[in-house]
Amino acid sequence: MTSTYRSMQNGRLTLWLCATLLCWIIGSIIYIQPAYAEENGYKATVDATSLNVREEPAAQGAIIGSLKQGTEVEVLSEKYGWAEIQFESGPGWVAAHYLIKEQPVKTSNEKEQREEKGNNPKPASEPKPTEKKTIGKVYGIVSADALRLREEPDLEADIVDLLPDSSELEVVGQAGEWLNVITGDGQKGWVSGEFVVLKEAPAKKETAETSSPPVEGNIPDKPVFEIPGLKNKVIVIDPGHGGSQPGTIGVKHGTLEKDLNLSTALLVAESLRAAGAKVYLTRDKDQFLDLSDRVDISHAKNADAFISIHYNSAKPDSSGIISFYHSEKKDKPLAKALQKELVAETDMKNGGDRFGDYHVLRHNSNPSVLLELGFLSNPNEEEVVRAKGYRLKVAKAIVAGLQEYFGPES
Repeated sequence: MTSTYRSMQNGRLTLWLCATLLCWIIGSIIYIQPAYAEENGYKATVDATSLNVREEPAAQGAIIGSLKQGTEVEVLSEKYGWAEIQFESGPGWVAAHYLIKEQPVKTSNEKEQREEKGNNPKPASEPKPTEKKTIGKVYGIVSADALRLREEPDLEADIVDLLPDSSELEVVGQAGEWLNVITGDGQKGWVSGEFVVLKEAPAKKETAETSSPPVEGNIPDKPVFEIPGLKNKVIVIDPGHGGSQPGTIGVKHGTLEKDLNLSTALLVAESLRAAGAKVYLTRDKDQFLDLSDRVDISHAKNADAFISIHYNSAKPDSSGIISFYHSEKKDKPLAKALQKELVAETDMKNGGDRFGDYHVLRHNSNPSVLLELGFLSNPNEEEVVRAKGYRLKVAKAIVAGLQEYFGPES
């Protein structure tokens, strides 16, 4: 009797434990699913004055609405440089490079663990104390097309001026990666040391010789053949995207648009310099550059023409070249001249010159265009535009288009 009773008690205990364990597993699954789903997507903030929402991930997709700057969105997935978001009427697509991804917030446990390990860095904006050097006078040369001179060693500090490439600076102090400098015209401020090449002041010769004053701006290569209309014209070439923004990605070879933009821009710059133009690049390496910085360079150089280089993405059978402009009066004549020569030289499909509401055009006071030089979403066209021969044709066409735009006597 006692043995039977104990057996019954053990059976009930086992049954209770199994039921409890089953409830715990089900509860864990229900709790974990939302967190897992959240990790597949991410939240972001719109970084454009007005961002169009489209039915499909393509520039030709039907517009179903728009988002204002600062709007928070939930990104569901990404495809070819486009982000799928949850919109009012359902899923929609926006250009991913106009979204700023929100950084995950550290939990209290994570913060405590970091503090225990002594890995609790100071905020990035907090300037380090200036370290005075006693090595004599130090000079530097600006190695960026337009370097911002700020009042304080902080990215949020007011901008005093934009310093052109090759400007000479006297370095009088340092705070972390920031340099305290004096410009040739006596302005004082702080610049990022990343874009300054330092050198010690050369010893002065005790003779009556005088050196020539420094020349500001890029010194173009010696012209191989000067083309009428292009000599001394200031052209700013803007390779789109860069750094953390790859742009669209080729469907066949995985070609990154940012790399193709840069390689094309370098060939265009070389051809224009050979024709006698003064050429400036918004970037000459793989780096992120804010859209407003690109426009600032155009203004700082007082560009006669600003050309933004891009490659396109839409449906697999989309093809051709498109030249975008914003202002009918200021930009469209430049777009028409370039589009005509690009199509004639490359034999690509003529996508026409079209209105485009792009930041680098909308906020640019100089004649400006944005070129889409082929579709990386089309496997056949990706194969074509990857070839250096194609990009050389693009460079030749842009030179010819600018010659037609400026005219032989300009």
